Amino acid sequence: MNNNSTKTESVLMLEGLRRSALFTSYQKAFTDATGLGMILLTCQEIEKHPCRPNDSRNRFCSMLNSSNHLCDSCQSNCWEEKVKGNRYSHWEATCFSGMKITAIPVVVGETKIGYLRAAPTLEKNPTLKGISKLDLDKESRKKIEEAYLEIEAVTGEKYNAMLTLLSVFAIQLSEMANRIALEQQQAEPKVIILAKRFITEHLDEKLTLDKVSQEAGVSSFYFCKLFKQTTGLSFTEYINRRRVEWAKRKLLAPDTRVTEVAFDVGYMSLSQFNRSFLKYAGESPTRYRERIRRSDLAAAAAA
Repeated sequence: MNNNSTKTESVLMLEGLRRSALFTSYQKAFTDATGLGMILLTCQEIEKHPCRPNDSRNRFCSMLNSSNHLCDSCQSNCWEEKVKGNRYSHWEATCFSGMKITAIPVVVGETKIGYLRAAPTLEKNPTLKGISKLDLDKESRKKIEEAYLEIEAVTGEKYNAMLTLLSVFAIQLSEMANRIALEQQQAEPKVIILAKRFITEHLDEKLTLDKVSQEAGVSSFYFCKLFKQTTGLSFTEYINRRRVEWAKRKLLAPDTRVTEVAFDVGYMSLSQFNRSFLKYAGESPTRYRERIRRSDLAAAAAA
């Protein structure tokens, strides 16, 4: 399996874990116990911008995440592995303001599929020196300085306790993901496993029933019938659903054009992409992006 296949399957696994009762209940318990947010991110998400989406639980990060004032460490991906040789290593980064971002890998087999990440924290009580690098107008600076000085430092014993909770839960999620992966392999016929693998590796290309069934080593008639029985979806429905889910993640990048996303995920025309997105997401790509953007701004304003 190539790297693109591994990445796509990892994202699908993470999406399932996020929706699980185990994750949602633990997420609430973690926040209630520590006062900090916690989120499960794909490797791509954490590499692009580790302190998003906005779960910081403080006004300072919320205000920065709803503006263009992104910290240098986020933009340059300054991650360092704190403990080498351990697949559950503790990772962290520190931004220009002194906020520490802490994450623990979630692992399937020997592959890291994502990170369980706590909201950014401060090790020391904040001072205005910590945000002196921000280039802001007078009014904006005053608001951000007030928000920064409100942050309560998480030091010593409390931070270690938070890290322990995060590490234990990351291991639990990894064990759950490994069980799911094993059950999926055992439950599906080899033909379907081969077909899904090929679809994943070539999702951005033109995929036909004849081509995929040939790769799976069976006739198109047999494959079509078996695929529907196994997945509950037709061959075309499965591909379109996969492409739309992939497109949703790409649309989170604000500078990416809808047309680019359409062709990136395998559609031959923008109109075809818009029809599929509306059918499986219930709204147009543009409206979906606007709704997600409004949700982020509302969360920032309410923080």
